[in-house]
Amino acid sequence: MKAKVVRGNGFRGCLSYVCGKRDAEPICGTLAGTTLDEMSAEVGAVRRLRTEAKNPVWHTSLSLPPGERMTSESWRHLTALFLARMEIDPDSMQWIAVRHHDAAHDHVHVVVNRIRLDGSLWSNSNDVFKAIDITQQLENDFGLQKTPGRGEKKSSFSPTSSERRMMARTGERS
Repeated sequence: MKAKVVRGNGFRGCLSYVCGKRDAEPICGTLAGTTLDEMSAEVGAVRRLRTEAKNPVWHTSLSLPPGERMTSESWRHLTALFLARMEIDPDSMQWIAVRHHDAAHDHVHVVVNRIRLDGSLWSNSNDVFKAIDITQQLENDFGLQKTPGRGEKKSSFSPTSSERRMMARTGERS
């Protein structure tokens, strides 16, 4: 599993991308709104508690290798563990996890407001390194295919486009 971390200022743009795809499936989170306008307003209200905060948007995608899939229920459980290990308190922060079905690799997007409901700010120092280490732990916890972590050599396996299509179709490695 790979974690790709992105930080930013604009919740509306991020939520539009994450929730606006035709195949987007919200699987868990604390946002009460169901439309882009409702979610943006909800996050905006908390954002105004710390207008000076830089990059309050914390967005990560958690991606499985092509051909490997999990159920939405498993993704919910994995996301909860990921947030807890990242020291993101799901009860004091606004967040949403959305599963996308548009690619050969099964993945979810997790969008977090770094500004807590009490106005304090979650520190994202070393977040990329933590996310990589945590995804390695989650691969073990969930019996997922092992992917290279920090300092590990990447596999020399580089499938052709035909092999990738076959892996997506059969769920087996070429």
